[in-house]
Amino acid sequence: MELRNTSLRELISSLGVVFVILLLFIPIIQDNIVKPRLYDGTINNLGRYSFTFDAYQYISEESDNAVIGIGSSKMREIFDGRMISNLTEFDGDYYNLGYAEDRPYVRMIELQAMIAASPKLMIIEVGPNTFSELDESGFNYVKAFNHLASLNPYWNNASWEHVIQESDKEILKLSRFDQITHYGGYGPVAIEESFLREYENKTQQWQCGPEWPGRAQCVPLQGDQEYDYDVYLQYPTQFGNLIQRIQKWDDPMTIEEFYGDALDDYRQLTYHNPENVLNANQLAFEHILETLIKESIPVLLVGLPYNPNLLQKLSHEQWGYYNSSMQVYSQMEGVNYTNFLWDERWTEDNFNDYTHASRIGEIKFAELISLEIDEILIVK
Repeated sequence: MELRNTSLRELISSLGVVFVILLLFIPIIQDNIVKPRLYDGTINNLGRYSFTFDAYQYISEESDNAVIGIGSSKMREIFDGRMISNLTEFDGDYYNLGYAEDRPYVRMIELQAMIAASPKLMIIEVGPNTFSELDESGFNYVKAFNHLASLNPYWNNASWEHVIQESDKEILKLSRFDQITHYGGYGPVAIEESFLREYENKTQQWQCGPEWPGRAQCVPLQGDQEYDYDVYLQYPTQFGNLIQRIQKWDDPMTIEEFYGDALDDYRQLTYHNPENVLNANQLAFEHILETLIKESIPVLLVGLPYNPNLLQKLSHEQWGYYNSSMQVYSQMEGVNYTNFLWDERWTEDNFNDYTHASRIGEIKFAELISLEIDEILIVK
């Protein structure tokens, strides 16, 4: 059995170079072998890291009044486009393209796709994470950048190249050849996983499909008859309520532990704190704003709320750099800003955990953000 598995892997690996070439000329290979393994997270952990360019294209074809929300999993969990649509006077289509651990330094790759979608408004999450340090603790920004760059159909219009750190130029896939080669490397993994699923009924990653509801890691393919793709773009699969689970079953810890050492460790993570200097994330954020404004696309920056139990534990001025930075960006022409971060209307029952909104929080957000949207888009 071990010999058989080894031979299979050797055979698949030997096809790697051929696969790179085939990818250039046979779209059916991308659509039927690689893309399903991207969307179910087999190749890159989470399907939402792979779906945004397809989503922007879909929006450009299907909507004349698109409002697009981008940001981290906090945005993904709080933005219910269906509910916002029901509450706004503006007759728009509201799409949620947030994904976990969003960083401007990576998100800037999507700029031309955003512009091509011709949104009436871009709603962009801002927070301490916007100005966080680019390190590799947990989230590998190099891997994320190279992955997104390899999917980018606007590779010949990289307006963001001047933002790239000098130290990153040797490790990021900036040439089209390197991007194609990187994407081609997904071929052997996709073939092996597809073989195991088809012939041995095994899987190496998340189980996706209607029989596995609630899998936030999975993204449906546009032509999947089991899903309404447009609804998914408006309101993706959400996390469960961790706080309620802990309060009811003490699983995976007690509520005292959750708000004790676990929270202390969480609030010290690099991603949840500004680096307190002008860094590549901030420069990328500025470039995104300036480019959208230049293209006459209005921007609404939204400081998303946090669980008040986390806010109470912040040290003095821990997020002061965020506050001072937003005083500047909120004054830019073409930029609108609303800040829920320090808003005392947000209570513990509005959250599933430290940062992600519960259903109650989603409803509150929809009610508040709909007013901001109408203020911008409805001509009084």
